[in-house]
Amino acid sequence: MKRLITACLIIASSQPAMAKGFDLNDAIGLFDDTKKLIEAANIDLSFLQEEKASPDNPTETSDPKYTAKPPFHKFYSAKKEIAKHLHKHPYTFYTNCEIKFSGKGKFYPDLRSCNYESRGDKTRARRIEFEHILPASWASDQFKCWDNGGRKNCQKSSKSFQALEADPVNLVPSVGEVNGNRSNYRFAELTHGFDYGTNGAIRLDSKARKFMPPESKKGWIGRVHLYMHDKYNIKYSSSYEKMMIAWAKKPASQAECDYNNLTKSWGYNNAYTANMCN
Repeated sequence: MKRLITACLIIASSQPAMAKGFDLNDAIGLFDDTKKLIEAANIDLSFLQEEKASPDNPTETSDPKYTAKPPFHKFYSAKKEIAKHLHKHPYTFYTNCEIKFSGKGKFYPDLRSCNYESRGDKTRARRIEFEHILPASWASDQFKCWDNGGRKNCQKSSKSFQALEADPVNLVPSVGEVNGNRSNYRFAELTHGFDYGTNGAIRLDSKARKFMPPESKKGWIGRVHLYMHDKYNIKYSSSYEKMMIAWAKKPASQAECDYNNLTKSWGYNNAYTANMCN
């Protein structure tokens, strides 16, 4: 709002009759008239959108002017398209928090719906982020661009990395804090660790750099790992691969089957999930 008022001041001060003695209160009082001036001048106000997510300022999702189509070549493009379909299964991937929608293509996690317990980053906990089940950094050895600038350099210079990073099969909605805490940790079976109020269904061991997902998501995670191995030649240790193969044999939920049908319509089919759903 402060930035919007600043914009009002700038435009209003450009009017000769208003410039002299024009102050903040005048800007607020003339908000509607100034807004009309802005719209008439066809000025882009997209920079005024708030980034902080909460029930009042939730995460932005679809943009009516957004026209990118699959296959996706940018992480941003994939996130935008997935966000348009969140209402079909409005729950976060790990914590199963209900995703609420506040209109105008925005949404946020209802932390009370899942008895969520924050580990400390309450600001990030109030927004939805799209997490890579298999961290994009795990592919760093395959891209020379990573050696000279890391992920940001690869995002700019490598079409192959862009395709991997934007693959929607590997993207799921997560409470932002969980996404940040999980980082690029490996999945594992754990008996201890922070559980985000899930009574042990989820566990994070930051010292060991390991994360245990809920039982209901292990099959989905295993099948995504096998898909990423086949499509992008991602290598795992023998013990980790063995665990993913075992997890991939677990039943698929209706949510996973529906999501694979969606990504399949975009040209991204996880055959491991498709076979489990048939």
